[in-house]
Parts: sequence; structure tokens; C-alpha cells
Amino acid sequence: MFVALPQVAVSTPRDCTFEVDECDWINSRDPDRVEWERVSVQALNPRNQRKPYSNGYTVNRRNEYFLGLGRPRGGPRSSGGGTAQLVSREMKGSEEPLCVTFWYFMFESFIDSTGPSLGLCLVVSHLISS
Repeated sequence: MFVALPQVAVSTPRDCTFEVDECDWINSRDPDRVEWERVSVQALNPRNQRKPYSNGYTVNRRNEYFLGLGRPRGGPRSSGGGTAQLVSREMKGSEEPLCVTFWYFMFESFIDSTGPSLGLCLVVSHLISS
């Protein structure tokens, strides 16, 4: 799975394209989960080096980095059936709506050897009272 978040017109501390780093998004602390790794599009097979999105804000921007599925902590490369979880830092609530856009490109031979797949992307949020 390869994931990238689009840059938006007005940046906020939550915006992230993974071009520079992981933007304080971290892997789950669960030792049985598959790790996310920040990788360059150059590491992909040429067949899969297409740019996964263009949303109007990114037309002139090269998206070179993505998060991809790596190895479970201390184990061999995943052979399917595992889960990977990426956790953001706390985001303060407000009266203003918050739009979360999550772009992803998925290709792992153990998921679908014929090519890119939609896979499953699930966003989970937790309300933390102050």
C-alpha cells in the first residue's frame, strides 16, 4: 500500500504529503502489526511508478514519496492477512469542520500479483475530552 496526502491551498499543521518526513504520523505500537515505511517512488517497479493523484493543487508538484507496507516488527516481509495502522498526533477540535483527505496507491505482490488494488482504507477517530 502506498499512501500520500495532498497539499492543500492553505496549509495547516495537519497537512502532509510525506515529501519531507512522516509529519508526526507513527506506526501503531502493536508488535504484531505490519510497519509503514516512507519510500521513494523510484523504489517501485517501473510499471507502478505512475503518480497516484492530481487534485488541482498538486498539478505542478512532483510526488516522490509515499508510505508503503514494510515488515512486521522483527519478522519477515508480510505474506498477507496482516494489518498496518498509522496514528496521527492529537488534533484539537473546533467549531470549524475538518476535512481529511487520504490518497493512497496500493500494490503489493502478496495482495494482488496482477497489479494495483484498492485494498481497504479505514479512518478511525476518537474523541478525547479536555
